[in-house]
Amino acid sequence: MQSGETPEAESRPAFDEASAGESLVAGLSGIWDRLLSLDPAEVLINLGLSVLVIVLVAGAVWGLRKLLQLALARLSPRPPPPDAAPRIAGLTWTLVRMLALAAAATAVLAVWGVDLWAWLTRG
Repeated sequence: MQSGETPEAESRPAFDEASAGESLVAGLSGIWDRLLSLDPAEVLINLGLSVLVIVLVAGAVWGLRKLLQLALARLSPRPPPPDAAPRIAGLTWTLVRMLALAAAATAVLAVWGVDLWAWLTRG
């Protein structure tokens, strides 16, 4: 025993927190228990809101793409060939869609009562 340590500190286990696997299983079982406790009316409302969120995000992505195509058509003196998009434009558009997908997934989880931020940070 080092100086300043109490005998309780010596007998305390080195791992006070649950492992990542234990936290994941506990979190998923808590979410599952919460879902099973919902009334059928609540499930229908949550399903409707989830579909609404997905439709809104898909519409926003579609609208943004059309808006960018219109802006490009107005700014460009001649229309580019359909397969002439630079690779960086394709990569940027893929990143925008992935961000929209992550936002939609987070919103759908929030509709169902899952606080993703608190769950991931153990807060």
